[in-house]
Amino acid sequence: MAKKIKEEVRNVDSVVLKNGHVGTYAKEGILFKLLNVPLHGQQSRSRNRILKQISLKRDEIEKDRVSIMEGYAEKEVVDGKEVVKLTEDGQYDINTEGLIKANEGYRKLMDEDYIIDILPSNKVDLRTVKTIIEESLVSFGTNDGADYDDICEGFEVAFK
Repeated sequence: MAKKIKEEVRNVDSVVLKNGHVGTYAKEGILFKLLNVPLHGQQSRSRNRILKQISLKRDEIEKDRVSIMEGYAEKEVVDGKEVVKLTEDGQYDINTEGLIKANEGYRKLMDEDYIIDILPSNKVDLRTVKTIIEESLVSFGTNDGADYDDICEGFEVAFK
């Protein structure tokens, strides 16, 4: 019901996925696994155009992830400027309470909707990607299997 209302308000058909399906540089999302298969001709071109769009979203998600982590990291003053404190192995130095809050912020970020509007300029590409995903021979564990189902549903609802 919520998706139907959202579509009516936006007045544009769209594929609704989750940021978690895209992932970050540290944890690749399932979309990249699904679309990283050998293809030829138009399928390859369509996949590559959509992957470019998804990569831009991944860049945005990564910036948001870093911002969340830096927001909860310990700070220190170096040369008169406040900088984020890192551990010896290069990780953000975050206390336990901050880590709990940072992880919660990260979970919320990854659960946000990632909306791809279906426009005349990308409709054929998105239909092609839908077919690639539905015909995928990639094997999944339990968690990825649930994500795969969510992605298929996102495309099915968009192209009903």
